[in-house]
Amino acid sequence: MSELGDKLDALGITIKSNWLYVDFTDINYPVDKWICSLSFEDKTESFEFQTGYGHRRLAHRVKKEGSRKWYHHLYHYYASSVKEAIDKNFLLVSDPKIEDVVSSLLSDCSAKGETFHNWCSDFGMNNDSIHSQNIYLACQKNADKLYHLLGSSIIAELSTIEY
Repeated sequence: MSELGDKLDALGITIKSNWLYVDFTDINYPVDKWICSLSFEDKTESFEFQTGYGHRRLAHRVKKEGSRKWYHHLYHYYASSVKEAIDKNFLLVSDPKIEDVVSSLLSDCSAKGETFHNWCSDFGMNNDSIHSQNIYLACQKNADKLYHLLGSSIIAELSTIEY
């Protein structure tokens, strides 16, 4: 476990993750969408999170054939989509680690108290883009929820830990 993971464990912050679906918005890089609920003391907040293909692995006796086909050698079953492969347990999806989720949320907190133009400059985003503005607003929303859950002193403390 990482230093951030150890600190989250010491604080008693826990996570529950629910896999939602595969998002094919970018057909070259489909991602798994999650709802991750973080709990601290008597409070819980839920956040959307996504993981890439690297967080999946083939089940035992399953072989990938082509770009979107999986075959189970023992049962002689096929799956012809990522969703079907996940539903049939041909592709096993790893739950997000708490330190990955919190690290991402701490990054989102950088939008708090920052102007849109400065934030775009810091992250190399286009400041004349509705897409960039939507990301900026989502980061602010996540920051508000994280501050509500943990408070500013814990967020400041966690932000000093390298991950």
